[in-house]
Amino acid sequence: MEIDYNNAFLLGTKPQLKREKMAWMLRELFDYGNLPKEQKREAINGLYDFVRDNPNILVRSINFMDRNRNKLRERVLQYK
Repeated sequence: MEIDYNNAFLLGTKPQLKREKMAWMLRELFDYGNLPKEQKREAINGLYDFVRDNPNILVRSINFMDRNRNKLRERVLQYK
């Protein structure tokens, strides 16, 4: 299943901004930089699952996500 970029909530954001937010989430929530090479693909798939289940997260700003990082990490645990 792919991410639905035609979701009404996401129409106000550009694809480049969505990619930046997803890259931030990989670094800050999934600890992508510290993962062994074998687990990186799994982290990317977990990110896609998280965004698919919570598409509204891409509407939020990176500053908002940074301020709520601990809450987001708790929500991401099931996707790791």
